Amino acid sequence: MKPFLTTLFLLISALLFAQFTPQFIKKYKIASVIETSSFKEDGVPQVVISKTHYDNAGNDTAYYSGDILVYRKKYVLDESDRIEMVITESKSGNESERTTYTYETSGNYTTTSRHQLMDAVTIKWFNKSGRLLKEQREDGAMLFYDYNTKGQLVQVMTKLAPSGKGDIEHLKYTYNSLGRLIKEESLGTYRWTKLLYYDSRGILIKTITSGKEDGVVYTTTNTYQYTFMK
Repeated sequence: MKPFLTTLFLLISALLFAQFTPQFIKKYKIASVIETSSFKEDGVPQVVISKTHYDNAGNDTAYYSGDILVYRKKYVLDESDRIEMVITESKSGNESERTTYTYETSGNYTTTSRHQLMDAVTIKWFNKSGRLLKEQREDGAMLFYDYNTKGQLVQVMTKLAPSGKGDIEHLKYTYNSLGRLIKEESLGTYRWTKLLYYDSRGILIKTITSGKEDGVVYTTTNTYQYTFMK
């Protein structure tokens, strides 16, 4: 079992599909989020603490695992104040990833991210409102994002590359009557279910994820603490 890798995957999933969008960060004027992940590894309780910092535009600018800097991000804007490029730097200050934005006259845009170390390229397609429509992974597989009439993400499906190799991502999302995401379910290569809990303001405060990895049942609990901009 690889619970730490699982925890990292769950973190990314939560950031992308739960609440931590630039729009959400701006709405609540969030300056940083501390995530505490609790799980067991070989029966021994483990705790991983991470912290993400944001700017006034709602973009993440730095990520720490404990007290260790994992990355910083620099945003370059074009003449229309749109993001033109994002440069991600490792803790050593070296560039680890560069993402370029290409805009169409319609307002739709694509992002192309190249990881310097692995020379891996990921391409994403967005509509003019910033809704992610599809994504090409570095292994050539395509991910397709489906939304309901309310604009809520309800499903992510994978079309593998011609080689047929790679992990299958099949994610489904459930919302309550307030429009809050309350359940995320993975039906692909890695199967798990995540339940999401909020405070009275609609801010995510906890997730509980259960699944099975390498034949071992696991549960990961993530809690979130916030600092707000003045």
